Amino acid sequence: MPYRISKKFAFSASHCLDHMPEGHPCRGTHGHNYEVELVLASEALDDKGMVLDYHDMKPFKDWIDKYLDHTHLNDYIPKLYVDGKIGLMPTAENLARILVKVADEHLNLPSNVHIYRVRVSETPKTWAEHKPK
Repeated sequence: MPYRISKKFAFSASHCLDHMPEGHPCRGTHGHNYEVELVLASEALDDKGMVLDYHDMKPFKDWIDKYLDHTHLNDYIPKLYVDGKIGLMPTAENLARILVKVADEHLNLPSNVHIYRVRVSETPKTWAEHKPK
């Protein structure tokens, strides 16, 4: 698709990856200032010359603020169903996958606009992304 737009969102949360081996730095409870990048794509622009008005991404931001910001992700992420699975570990990879589903369910996208990817960063040097099929 020749046109892509992106918008970044931020939230702060804690988690622990207690499935990691003893002594691993991510095994214990710790926090991140997460950055989420939502990328949308389209073959054509709308009558305003846009893929989508950035303001129309507000429901995605609202969901992040309500359910992820200032939470302990281990308390919430296992409650979400993704592809019929329960009990997902709150890794950046799983968060990206969940947020693709959230964007799909909460954004009223025109038929020609598609979610290209969601990228989740826990630090300025790392990211994980998920692209829907």
